[in-house]
Amino acid sequence: MQPSVRPLRPGQALQSRPADGHTIFLDTTTTAIVLATGKSDFSEDDWQGVIRLQVDPQGVAAAADAPYDTFAELVDWIKENPGKLRWAGAHAVGTDPYTVARLLKAAGLSNSDIRYVPNEGANEMVSGLLGGHFDVAILNPAEAAEQVEAGNLKMLGIGHGERLEAYPDWPTFTEQGFEIEQAIWRGVFVPTGTPDEAVETLRQALIEMRDIPEYQQFMKDQLQIDGFMGDAGTFDDYFKGEVKQMREHFSESS
Repeated sequence: MQPSVRPLRPGQALQSRPADGHTIFLDTTTTAIVLATGKSDFSEDDWQGVIRLQVDPQGVAAAADAPYDTFAELVDWIKENPGKLRWAGAHAVGTDPYTVARLLKAAGLSNSDIRYVPNEGANEMVSGLLGGHFDVAILNPAEAAEQVEAGNLKMLGIGHGERLEAYPDWPTFTEQGFEIEQAIWRGVFVPTGTPDEAVETLRQALIEMRDIPEYQQFMKDQLQIDGFMGDAGTFDDYFKGEVKQMREHFSESS
């Protein structure tokens, strides 16, 4: 019998399935957000992270003619014009507003210094930037690259530890003096209590998958970065640490 792979969100449908090695699910940073905000009846202790596969760094993009070329210059502009900047992000609660809050805090600013504008997704934000409806937006590389290459947008900063190989002209937040790394990660989970042998078999299969040419081409085509965390317990520790950090953030914000 082959394992059932289901892209499920936290909920009863997943928790009701047995922790027998045949319940496997792929999820993202959204999982940590949902748990940290108390939007679920379950906790991070109900799931075990097996392996992290990808990271999709979040960045701040602006129109090409914006009066700031870097995130540091954007911070100065906000300080000179408090409450005027229109900053777009996906949804009112989620990874994007969390990233905005972290960036503002690192810059010595607060949410009241800008106007955060929730959107349905990247297409709406890109259109809004191009149409002058927003000043900046949270966008990932694949969401911004086409318009940046066309000369319509520019990336002010990217939440990765180093400049991206595909876009070496994009500065990181860290090199500008803001110690922020923020990405949407994607990883594989099983319910807590899944037999160690089954977890290890799954882990090794996923490690081998990373060497398949089709998977590597997919990563390249989607501008995804290898976010490999595959040693036993490493991703699980990271995942639970993310939930704790986010929970503290939302507790302070409430």
